[in-house]
Amino acid sequence: MPSIEHAASNDEIDSGLTSGKNPKNLLQTIKNSISSTFYLLFSLQVWKERIRSFIKLLKRKEFYESLLLCYGFIPLGLGISTLGPTLPFLSENVKTDVDTMGWVFTCRGVGYILTSMGGGYLLDVIKSKVKSELKQTILNQLLIFIGMILISGSFFIIPFITQFWILCAIYFITGLGLGLVDLISNVLMIWIWGKDKALGPFMQLLHAFFGVGALIAPLFLKAALNQTKYAPTTLTYFICAIIVATSVFTNIIFCLLAFKQSKDNEKLERITTENELVENSIQMDDEEDELERELKEENERNDHVLEFTNEKNNIEENINLETINEEKETTKINNNEEEDQHLEEYEDFPLWRKIALSLLTAFALFNYVGCEIGYGGLIFTYLHDTKLTTDDEASLINSGFWLSFTIFRFLGVILTSIFPDAVLLIVDSLFCFVGLLPILIFPKSIAAIWVGSIILGFAFATQFPLTIALPSSYMKIQVTGWMTSVMVIGAVVGELIVPVLMTNLFKFVSPFSLFWLILGVCTIAFICYIVLLKLKKNVIMVESNLKDGLNFLTIDHNFIRELFSNFRFANTQEEKVSIVKKFIREISGHASAEERYFYPLIRDKLPNGSLLYERNHLDDQMNKEMLQFLYDFSEKSTQNDFDTYMFNKTVEKFITIELEHLEQEETDVFPLIRKYLTNEELVKLEDDLRWAKQNAPLMPHPGAVAKTEFGSKILHPIAGLIDRTLDTTNTTTTVTTNTDNTGIGSTLTTANQ
Repeated sequence: MPSIEHAASNDEIDSGLTSGKNPKNLLQTIKNSISSTFYLLFSLQVWKERIRSFIKLLKRKEFYESLLLCYGFIPLGLGISTLGPTLPFLSENVKTDVDTMGWVFTCRGVGYILTSMGGGYLLDVIKSKVKSELKQTILNQLLIFIGMILISGSFFIIPFITQFWILCAIYFITGLGLGLVDLISNVLMIWIWGKDKALGPFMQLLHAFFGVGALIAPLFLKAALNQTKYAPTTLTYFICAIIVATSVFTNIIFCLLAFKQSKDNEKLERITTENELVENSIQMDDEEDELERELKEENERNDHVLEFTNEKNNIEENINLETINEEKETTKINNNEEEDQHLEEYEDFPLWRKIALSLLTAFALFNYVGCEIGYGGLIFTYLHDTKLTTDDEASLINSGFWLSFTIFRFLGVILTSIFPDAVLLIVDSLFCFVGLLPILIFPKSIAAIWVGSIILGFAFATQFPLTIALPSSYMKIQVTGWMTSVMVIGAVVGELIVPVLMTNLFKFVSPFSLFWLILGVCTIAFICYIVLLKLKKNVIMVESNLKDGLNFLTIDHNFIRELFSNFRFANTQEEKVSIVKKFIREISGHASAEERYFYPLIRDKLPNGSLLYERNHLDDQMNKEMLQFLYDFSEKSTQNDFDTYMFNKTVEKFITIELEHLEQEETDVFPLIRKYLTNEELVKLEDDLRWAKQNAPLMPHPGAVAKTEFGSKILHPIAGLIDRTLDTTNTTTTVTTNTDNTGIGSTLTTANQ
């Protein structure tokens, strides 16, 4: 069943969409996904949660950094789409036929590939060699700035070129700039959000702004053709050059945000250091007072010993201070090393796995981008050469394809915040076939081509950002700069090769054959996507070898969310009550494990962690009271309609409270405490949590409060033993909960009522 955040979980995608071994399970998955879709689209509660999440997002620095990157993608769209419409005018300037002008595209593509290859390596070098985040940001933005200058400068020069080879050279330089902007913006967006579920929507937004640039470039040319004061090509390229130049301000603002963040971090570090100094000073004063009292008593006993005692204490104090300073320095170095280990947590994956994943993703992009560029570039030529309609309507059909493409790029921002990336990718691939179907059946029907073009624009729109974000957002792999380079190069090579194949088929076989080639290439891309989704299982197996207590708790949270989702989509009241009893057991065990082993870490490891420790205990206590109420309510022998209504409303209230608690832990607590835990402590935390869940109580026991670590470690296993003993006595049915690959959960029993 899907969770509240997603229409279908990733595990369901693996077992449902990519597997056909159990048709009944597949049909149930589809049924649940359809029900989930209606719930996620029309539930007022879900939309309230989304609005709250968006308000939180507005307070994050990453949100504004992402918007700056998005604006920088408008010049990329301009740089890609300006050449096509202006090609006839440039051909006249350099006195070369249009067929030969195809080499301009090739030169631009070669430049694009070169910077795509080298840019990823540069980013990795900067990230590994430059320790200051501020300096890293400045260098990254400097690379984007260089790319923008290359594009803008080239646009100012292009209208005045009269030599063909010079035009090719300038467009080679333009390609260098386009490759830098494209690659670095994609990599930075992935690094900004990492495994955060916001990565998908912001990748869609980034590429939607590319669509804006691609859409407005032909409009500038059309406006330039309607005036006579300036040459159309000159005016078009000048306007585009100015827009590209304005993106330089985004680089400056990006650096200013990083500078502000650096100052805030320094201020926080200074305040923390001052607090430590104050605490040390107070401690030393107390020690000095104690020492003075002892010395005074000693002085009263023997004045002769006083001088010797003072000298001895002074020597010991100096030695202790030096030892303390050495220990602090050693601890600081160790903490920095541990933090670096956390940042590079996923670098333990084998290199061959990363290479294979990058190449497969690149091959998928090769096929997809080739289809997108080939169809968008040749549909006008197909209609013109076959004389199926006028050039005006052919131009409208071409514009309709790109308009649909751009609109759905923006809609993709919303869709990826509702549905999992895997679901959208499969849907997009299937709609490619749906869009081609009417054209293949009725190749001479203008209505069929209109419908097919609009559907294909929708289907192609979100595939690139979904595919390039898939390793990070879906497989939870830390994507490096060189991995992104491989993916982008695959897309660029596809943009160069596939349209050429289509053109040759168009000329030497038949115009209609290009649609069959698109069908074949789309099929290959679809197979690549299925293989990528299948690969996730292998990646999870590798991840499972890296023990991590925080990841263990997160997976446990997701299972609880799944139980909540099961309740909401249950068909009968009997099913709802059964599910409530399941999550009572699961949450009781989860809370017990956290109270014994996780909450004490919050108190002991975090600065001022006592308040957070008390808050989490308060959450658990309130939840236990509600869980006990729900259990007692469910045990009533007879229930009327009003009882059922109140029971379900109370469950919904509990779900809302518990979801807020889970979100608060994952958003506020886990990232913070991870900085203070070593790898060994994370491994130990997972072992402790697994053991605690095995002997945890099966019931909430709200009256048995044991806030001390010692008390909970003694009382909870005893309560768990009693619960299991009573449960075994009254058992008739065994229910297994959360039997996934993580090992979370245990075999539980349902009491015979």
